[in-house]
Amino acid sequence: TVTMRLNIAQALLKLREYEACIPHCEKALELEPTSTKGLWRKAKAVWGIRNPGLAREALQRLLELDEGNAAAVAMLREIEVEEAKKRAKRTGKQASVPARVTGGVRREGESGPLPTAAVEDSAAAGPSAAEDSGAND
Repeated sequence: TVTMRLNIAQALLKLREYEACIPHCEKALELEPTSTKGLWRKAKAVWGIRNPGLAREALQRLLELDEGNAAAVAMLREIEVEEAKKRAKRTGKQASVPARVTGGVRREGESGPLPTAAVEDSAAAGPSAAEDSGAND
């Protein structure tokens, strides 16, 4: 069932067994494509193995369902910052965040850093419903 898969995924996340977690998240999402917990846990797992593309995909789907989710916005920002640092290291240029994340949704054609207040607000908001405490579902 979805609940069982999500509980296994949460346990594996706590153990930092990210690769083992991903199939459970994917199965839960196959059974319930709008599961915000499934999307959040998948995003955490794929970002845990440092796959920014899959993490962004899961986070953007999550934000379509739960617009403005503070935890998802914060993780997107973290991904953007880390990717900017990697680009800067490769090119020798100063790191800057290339894409704006507005309300958690990347908009095509927009560029520039995310306003500082938005980042602080999302971080201060704490975990949302999607970023649960790990209690059984």
